[in-house]
Amino acid sequence: RSQAETKGIFWVVETDEAIDRETVEIYRSKEILSRKERGAQTKDETAMVAEEKTRLRRHQDELKRLVRQACLTGSVYFRGNDRSPGDDAVDVIKTAEKVLAQALPEVFDRFEEAAARVKKQDLEDLLTNENLRGLPAVFTKLSLVKDQGGKPVFEAESGPLAEILARIENRTSYGENATGRYLSDEFAKEPFGWEFDMVRLLVVSLVRAGKVEATSKGQVIESALSIEARNTFTNNNLFRQCSFRPKVGIEFTTLVDATKAFKEVFGKDIQEIEQSAIAKAIREEVSRNEACVQDMRNPLVSNSLPGVDVLQDAADQIRAIRGGNEEQAILSFNSTYKEIKEAI
Repeated sequence: RSQAETKGIFWVVETDEAIDRETVEIYRSKEILSRKERGAQTKDETAMVAEEKTRLRRHQDELKRLVRQACLTGSVYFRGNDRSPGDDAVDVIKTAEKVLAQALPEVFDRFEEAAARVKKQDLEDLLTNENLRGLPAVFTKLSLVKDQGGKPVFEAESGPLAEILARIENRTSYGENATGRYLSDEFAKEPFGWEFDMVRLLVVSLVRAGKVEATSKGQVIESALSIEARNTFTNNNLFRQCSFRPKVGIEFTTLVDATKAFKEVFGKDIQEIEQSAIAKAIREEVSRNEACVQDMRNPLVSNSLPGVDVLQDAADQIRAIRGGNEEQAILSFNSTYKEIKEAI
């Protein structure tokens, strides 16, 4: 399995009679406590419950000791290679750390592309400094800015910015939300292992570069230097809730995609493939469904039921579509129509 499942470390441990015996004793103690603990009323019964709890802790401690000992005599494999503890191994944690030190660089082999510590000031400078030459050292270290015609511009054609942009484009091309939470979770996985603050810095850099635009609480954010951007991107929760999409002009194929998505969501055809007609139809239909989405969200919140996030995200997108210009309405709908359909 370790040869086939190359992203996993396999630690094989053999159990013995002593481990089985301690496991049985723990089960016995837990069973008797589940039956007798709440009903203990007399002094003798309370004393017996306390004695049983002591016995449970003793067996748990012994089981942990035995399992640790078994781990140190077990076998560890990574990608078919034997990484088992040596005869001198005495600590499970240190042994695990040693194996991870060998495996992590191979599993997260793209970590180095964004391996830098992001400071709070780095993000603030990105959101306030109008001159790209004045950005902090982290942008130079990761080659996020290049010289083009004597002027500094963001390097979005390759490197980490291109990877983030490609993930946003791929996600929204299927009509799904590319939220800050989605992006930070995706790039925390292998082969990247990028930290949350780094992913946020990269995403905001794309907004600053004019490659993507954001939607937060129904409001479209096109400029990273705006007050709305500063309030949204410096707040961890608001960034996670924020959705991002590529910033592109309206082409005929985009209009065709909008009519197809409209038919899928609302079951109706738009008779004319024309920007104003399509934007009007989308606004009318999402506005017609906005109240029912919001009305269903409220009882879910008041009764602490699941589904609030789905409806709230869709309500924010509907508000952005309703309040944006024609291009924004169409592009927002194309990149989020599946979420809107699900919410409705």
